[in-house]
Amino acid sequence: IRERDPWADPVPHPLADPDSGIVLEEGGSILDPAVWGIDPETGDLLSTGLYDADLGGRRVLIVGTTRYAGKTVVQNNLCEQVTGFRDALLIKLNLSKAIEDRAWAPACHLTAIGAQQAARAQKIMDLLVAVIDIRPSLRDAPVFRPGIDGPAIVLDIDEVDTAVPFIRKQLRDLMSKGGSEGITVIEAGQRGIGDWVGGRDIRALVDVVFCGKVTRAREQEHAAGPLAAEMPDMTSYGGGALGVWAAAEIGGTAVSGRSLLLKEPRDLRRIAESRAHSQPGLE
Repeated sequence: IRERDPWADPVPHPLADPDSGIVLEEGGSILDPAVWGIDPETGDLLSTGLYDADLGGRRVLIVGTTRYAGKTVVQNNLCEQVTGFRDALLIKLNLSKAIEDRAWAPACHLTAIGAQQAARAQKIMDLLVAVIDIRPSLRDAPVFRPGIDGPAIVLDIDEVDTAVPFIRKQLRDLMSKGGSEGITVIEAGQRGIGDWVGGRDIRALVDVVFCGKVTRAREQEHAAGPLAAEMPDMTSYGGGALGVWAAAEIGGTAVSGRSLLLKEPRDLRRIAESRAHSQPGLE
């Protein structure tokens, strides 16, 4: 007999609520799965790989309906994990208001946030493409192996910015060739169709999909493609609770539950400041 609804209340992130009872490992590796949520039915933590030791950086797409899915909360969970990894650097591009991205900026390796930083965003994308050209000469293995002296690079970008012509062109290179050179791409948006994520060719390269609350089952199919068959019906999953997600990897199984609640700017700033470092010059 169930005495309470496990979906009734969100589950606070342990760095937002020390009394949550959840313990997350500190100082992990990008090779470890990134924890982002919990299964309210069992209490098991949910995690998804952002880097494959044999294939390199993953191409991650986060899709959900604005205001109901909680894309930013999932991104915050992934940012918390990446900035805590000892062998990964986080780069954030968001040419809109991006309140949360500004909060994470101190813990990022590079950022271009706000419309006035479009030129800087282009330089950062140029730099990432240059990494693809340089790194093959620095490794003996088939795929770049991240370490403290040669970290993985995680690019977090919003779908709105993929419409910018220079970003769209360079993102295609990062998605197609960047994985083996240690670059993971995380893109978040409202829909999973090609026109919304930067083009059909970019959509075809996605190998990890997070799908949140959607209004129509067709949207879930657009977002996850054949991986949708591994997910619950995200139009009704969680009984209407906010922040419910399913995540699936090509060649793996899907996990589903609720994202850990990490959204208050003061919590994001506190975490980022505890991991802060100065951003290098683009030269």
